[in-house]
Amino acid sequence: MHKPSFKKHAWYIAPVLGITIWLLIRTVPEFYVSDATWVVCEEGKEPTTDRWFGEDDEWKQSIEDDFKDTGDCTASYEATVTTQPPGLWAIALGSPLVSLLALFFIRSSIRSYQEGDNPDFSKSLTSRSLYIGFLGKVILLLFWLGLLVLISVVNGGQVTFVDETLWRYGDPNFTERLLFFAWIFSLTLTPAAIAFEAMMFVHATLKDTVFGIDNNLRKTFTTAVFTGLGVISFIVGSELMESVIGYGAAGGVFVGLSLLVVRKPILVILDKASNRFIPSTHTPEELAYLDAYATAMEDLIITAEERKILDTVASTFGLDERIVKQLEDEYNSALEEE
Repeated sequence: MHKPSFKKHAWYIAPVLGITIWLLIRTVPEFYVSDATWVVCEEGKEPTTDRWFGEDDEWKQSIEDDFKDTGDCTASYEATVTTQPPGLWAIALGSPLVSLLALFFIRSSIRSYQEGDNPDFSKSLTSRSLYIGFLGKVILLLFWLGLLVLISVVNGGQVTFVDETLWRYGDPNFTERLLFFAWIFSLTLTPAAIAFEAMMFVHATLKDTVFGIDNNLRKTFTTAVFTGLGVISFIVGSELMESVIGYGAAGGVFVGLSLLVVRKPILVILDKASNRFIPSTHTPEELAYLDAYATAMEDLIITAEERKILDTVASTFGLDERIVKQLEDEYNSALEEE
């Protein structure tokens, strides 16, 4: 994989290989969505089904029976129900294992860059960023897998589109409502895992070309996680209050106000976590200049004498005016945020 000839063609080999594999397996019954049907409900009436595609009459009849067994519709809606081939589930559930395998390769590359008489710490940092991205993805996907197993155990069997539709539009009890929200939450974990991996990939590829990319990504990560926690807390609080007093908005407002009160400690925790995920990309020389600049800025004023000393430090470390300005702007921005 380290050969230049392979790297030159790697950008198109992966997608071509993926498309080829899919073309080979897409007609295999275990990977083929063979049937789909529409479920049409009008409030107060019996649900009806209308085939979209497929020829399995027995499957269509079973779907129709499942919905009719629930009685008349409690809401008006239209939903699509399809078969769930085991092969597609295997691909989805196997993705954490593939990412886990990638972790071992990346971990090996980190060690190779750190060892030897002339270790390349820049490339080591690149591999570390990729490693953290894959690690975060694996953790989220394993959590997703565990959540799916838990939902299936509580549900008494594999969750199907029929279950999800009835939980959403039927007359669910408290347990079914929790299962529905857990199911919806599980659907957000895969995009979240991919987004985290993409963020770390951006850091790995741009850390040497975009100055301050690490700080920008830290801010993005902190804001996104805090916003996500707020949305989830609002929904959970609303549903709990809806079940207790029949007025869900009260729970959402209470949770929202609570988050506003404790937002600073939460943001501090998230900021510390982001600092561990996304390490600084400054060189030792840049860090030394930042230390000198921080000392000079203790009184928030740079005197003429201090400026001469800083210019000498920058010259000694071989930092040009552009880098110096970027470092000082970065430090000043951090001061303003505090």
